[in-house]
Amino acid sequence: MYKTVPIKAKFTDEEKAFWVDQCEHSNSLYNSAIYLARQNHYAMLLERKANTTYWCGDELRSGWKTYRLETNYYHLDKQLKTCIHYFSLAAQAAQQTLKLVGESITSYNKLVDKYYLGDGSRPSIPKYRKSGGLFAVTFPKQALACHNGYIYPSISKATKPELITSIKLILPEFISFDWIKEVIIRPSRGEFWVDWVIDDGKQPIINNKSLNYNHAISIDHGVKFWLSAVTTLGKSFIVESPQLKNCTP
Repeated sequence: MYKTVPIKAKFTDEEKAFWVDQCEHSNSLYNSAIYLARQNHYAMLLERKANTTYWCGDELRSGWKTYRLETNYYHLDKQLKTCIHYFSLAAQAAQQTLKLVGESITSYNKLVDKYYLGDGSRPSIPKYRKSGGLFAVTFPKQALACHNGYIYPSISKATKPELITSIKLILPEFISFDWIKEVIIRPSRGEFWVDWVIDDGKQPIINNKSLNYNHAISIDHGVKFWLSAVTTLGKSFIVESPQLKNCTP
């Protein structure tokens, strides 16, 4: 069964500087791909003379007709291989970023089809991410090596000469390297998280015979009271936030 196990990363200053740089390149590569897809799209619209006028209430407006995006992942990968952001990342990591753009384009095209069938409103072309921001870097298993309990991700030839420390990730004790499908370095609110995407081979439990499905518990998350819970058996409990803080080492 596929699972994603997020673990907060504890990087040294040198490691954090490296991952900030990689996530910046991933973000810029994402925006470069969006720019390329949009430019190709508008060039196609001009070629087809797809500009139109329409009424919006009492106001006559003009704009582009809604067409599917013709650019896909393979076009992006071919045209952006010489981009500095592409070769600053490991090749497979750069490809994963472009695949995410390709998935956004596929989703947009499906919405266009539904729009013309009368199902849903007019979709918007995929948008840019915030300039100068950070975006996740994804490594498929082929871009990972395991040695002495550490995971070593692939590093681009352009970046290796600038490294002043070894880049490695601690493999959690409860995860086998054989289970790993991909590893994602994800920035979130000033911190870094390592998402371990694994397949442990276990099947999901559809019907647990040790559970009584006629009963349930409802848990509400709050501020003053961190947790307020009540069960169908009439039992309840509250966990207060100050008590939780006092338990924190």
